Parts: sequence; structure tokens; C-alpha cells
Amino acid sequence: ASPPQITQGAETAIAGYLQAAPEFDGVICCLDAQSTWAHISAREVVSFQSFLTPMMATQLSATAPLSKAVLGGGLDEDTFDAAVNDVMARPQIFATALAEISAQATIDGPTTDAGWSRLMGLLIGLELAGARAYWLGREVVILSDSPLAPLYARGLAAQGLTASHVSRRDHVRAGLRLCADPSAS
Repeated sequence: ASPPQITQGAETAIAGYLQAAPEFDGVICCLDAQSTWAHISAREVVSFQSFLTPMMATQLSATAPLSKAVLGGGLDEDTFDAAVNDVMARPQIFATALAEISAQATIDGPTTDAGWSRLMGLLIGLELAGARAYWLGREVVILSDSPLAPLYARGLAAQGLTASHVSRRDHVRAGLRLCADPSAS
């Protein structure tokens, strides 16, 4: 309750994952409509923090003035990596960096892969900066079927951390089975 946080379904996927990997001790980033970073120890969620990054990516990429600058969706790796590093080092540039994406597209014409890659790098980098206390020095599993999951893994790799990526869908099913039959754990 303080600070106010809710998991919005991540708990079911996490329970399913812990059913399959009961000895896991680290952090799970459950990524769907929102992302939830959960610190796991002794089969328990010790703490968690949620972010609206995936929803913001959808909203920002569909709204003027960014919509025309991010039409692509192919990853320009150098642009993405630079955006992650820039915003992690200086989070205060976030809003102006967003404005620069559309300004650059207006000046040079749309380079949609670069615009999309910069937008995703800024959003994910800002989240990684905010979630640093969760992932720094820990084993991380990205529990997701989202197309953004590889971008989260790439952003973490740029910080020197290799994250595992596993399907969220399969673990949600396992978590739901646990809810139906708690003795199955």
C-alpha cells in the first residue's frame, strides 16, 4: 500500500514460474501491458515495483507528433543502445529527447526505424534506471511473450547483465492451475 503498487496478473505468472523453478532466487521482470519487477527469495515475492512502460510505448507511438516519426518498428541497434545509455545516465533528458525524435523526423524526413528505436530505448532505459535496485547484481528472468522482451534483455545486456527470457503464457497457465488446486505446489 505504501507506495501504492498492484501487480495486475503478474503474481499468477510468477507463481507458475516458481512452480517450475522453486529454487530461483533473483528478480523476475513480468512484462505484459505493464511491467512488474519482483524480487524473489525463498519462493516469496519480497518486494515489487510496476511500471507503465509498455502502455506508454503504445500510446506515444500512436499519438502525434511521434506517430509519424516511429512508424517502422525495425530495431536500429546503435540508436536503441545510445538512447538507453543516454537516459540512464541523465533521466532528466527524457521529455526533450522525445521531442527531438519528432523534430528530427520533421527536419530530415522520417527514418522510422531510428525513431522507433530511439523511443523504445528512451522508455526502456528510463525504466531500467528506475528499477536498478531490483536488477543490479541479481539473476534476472524476463517472463513475457511481448515483442518488447528482447529489447529489455538488450537494455540489460548493455548494463552488463544477461537476462533469461521465458514465456509468460505458459507460466500463467501453471499459476492458474495452482490457484485451482493449491495442494499442487
